Amino acid sequence: MSDGGARLRVMSVQIPGFDYQTVRVNEFAINVATHGEGPALLLLHGFPQTHLAWRGVAPTLSRRFHVVCPDLPGYGASDKSAGHPGAEQYSKRASADKMVALMRQLGCGRRSPVFPECSLFISTCWPSRATCPSG
Repeated sequence: MSDGGARLRVMSVQIPGFDYQTVRVNEFAINVATHGEGPALLLLHGFPQTHLAWRGVAPTLSRRFHVVCPDLPGYGASDKSAGHPGAEQYSKRASADKMVALMRQLGCGRRSPVFPECSLFISTCWPSRATCPSG
């Protein structure tokens, strides 16, 4: 049976050229991809996505920014609910706290911009929660 010349394209599970690491944040393992030089730019994915939602623009942005693309808690390769019972661990406020802590651990100052997609509610918690003495 012919497929009419169509080819199945397999999506990569990584953003090419980005460095990957797992960062422990408030007892959660957060998967994060980083690349680039300059001011930090945190890219938050939406529901029900992962950091790969940014694969089309992150490489271009990394020419001017230090791009940080995490999988939010409960998504992608970041920790899920096992061992972290309770929905409050995944609230917008708790997720914002984890992203602030992640940026601190990565050495990014408190003025790091947030570029949210559907994670608008998480980003609205950012300004009041980002108090980093080194920032």
